[in-house]
This record gives sequence, C-alpha cells and structure tokens, in this order.
Amino acid sequence: MAPTVSIGLTVGRDATHLGAAIDSILAQSFDDLELVIADAGSAEPAEALGREAAARDRRVRYHRARSGAGSANASNLAFALSRGRLYVRATPDDVFDRSFVARCVAALDQRPDAVAAYTGATIVDDRGHLVGRCGELAGSWDATRAGRRIRPLLDASASDPAVCVARREVLEGVSLPGLVHGWERALLVLLALHGPFVEVPEVLRERRVRLAGTAAWTGPTGSNGEIVSPWRMLEELGGAVAAAPVGRVGRLCALYELARWSCRPSPRLTTGPDVALRLLPG
Repeated sequence: MAPTVSIGLTVGRDATHLGAAIDSILAQSFDDLELVIADAGSAEPAEALGREAAARDRRVRYHRARSGAGSANASNLAFALSRGRLYVRATPDDVFDRSFVARCVAALDQRPDAVAAYTGATIVDDRGHLVGRCGELAGSWDATRAGRRIRPLLDASASDPAVCVARREVLEGVSLPGLVHGWERALLVLLALHGPFVEVPEVLRERRVRLAGTAAWTGPTGSNGEIVSPWRMLEELGGAVAAAPVGRVGRLCALYELARWSCRPSPRLTTGPDVALRLLPG
C-alpha cells in the first residue's frame, strides 16, 4: 500500500550532515511515510549511510543516480520513484522537528485549495551558529492572485519555503526547468502558479547554509561546465506562466511580475532585456 507522504532526499557531493537529516525524517511522529534517497554522486561514507538506513528501516529506499546527474535531475528521480499522495523535497542540510510532517499534513487537510504547506525554519551556518530565519512572507504566498504569490519568490532577498509538503497531483503537472543552481526557487514559482501555500506558524525545520564561496549557473549534468544564462530560466518560467491554469488576469499579473523582476538590477540578470519583452503579450 502506498504511504501518505513520500520524502525525496537528494544527496549531492557534500553530504556531511546526511546522517542527521535521515534520523530526523525517520523520527517523525507521522509514520505513514517513505524516504527515497537519490544519490547524485556523494562520497562513499554518504552512500554507506544511505544503504545502512535502507537496511534498518523498511520505509527507506536508496538509489544511486548516474554519475554527473546533477541535483535537479536526482531530485526528479526521487519523485519518480516515490508513491505518496503528498511529497517533500529535502536535502542533507535539512533537519526536521518530529512534528513537521504531521503539522503540514493537517494544514493541507484543512485547506483543500492549497497546493503546499510549509513551516518556519531557522538558518544555521556550517558550524551550527544561527544565521537567521525564514517564513516571514507567508501572507504573500497565501494570496489569491498568482502574481502576488510569486513576487516574494522572485525576490532575491526573500527567504522561501524551499522545503514544503506538496500535493502530488500538482507536482506531476509541473515541469522543472533544466537548471541546477536556482531550481528550488523555480519549482516554487511554478507551484505558486497553481494555488496558494499554507503556513504552519511554527519553526519546525532547520536548514544549514554554506556562507563561503559562490554558486555557479551550470547545465543539467552539473559536470560538463556548461553555463546556463539566468535568462533561460526566465524564458522557461514565462512559458510555464503562459500555460498555467490561472486565468487571463492571473496570467497577466504573473507575467508582469516576471518582467518586473527581470528589469531589476541584479548580479543574476545583467543582459538580455529582450527576453522580458518577449514574455509580455503583444
């Protein structure tokens, strides 16, 4: 029998904290769940942790993705192998309070119009020191208009509910842009086009961030050095907006927000304003 919730845990090259993430998932008070670990090329210790978890708990399945698959492709693999009607995309940098899943499932049961539920989260650095908190922009994500929902998700300075409990039927209708860096934000924008997010007003998750170094825009494989322009993401999101079931007014509002975002000074978007113009209906 399929579980109610599937958690897809994508493992990349840095899986230093994988053990803590696995333990927090298996300790959830809501136990009608499965954990699908998709390994996109971690080192041997991480692979051993994944296989050991699968051996000791029947709810865990471990899959090694092909070499150089990239985090976005590995995340899609985990989703394809999952069976639950609700789905969570997680990483080794996420540690969950044991009530996280239960509270999000209850919130979605109370809000059939919502596409996903999320909680507040604390952000810590590599040493475990508190950096900040996310979840403060919840009112916008619960807005009735698609344009208002996606505005904070497009804002580079906004913290977003990157780890949420989402409805499977909505995720199945979302095509993830072929990007590695930035794919989480792109996915949230696509989800927001289909409906509101509901917030559980508690801090039930911890995310670890790496403050040193910068991330690069890379191709889907993440290994061949291909540089993908952020304008490609903008174009793909524009196409998704055009096809989203949001009505004419919602579509125009969402396209306006994309165009507004693309024209803002940003280190990610520095050339190619013709793309923004092509997104707007002529």
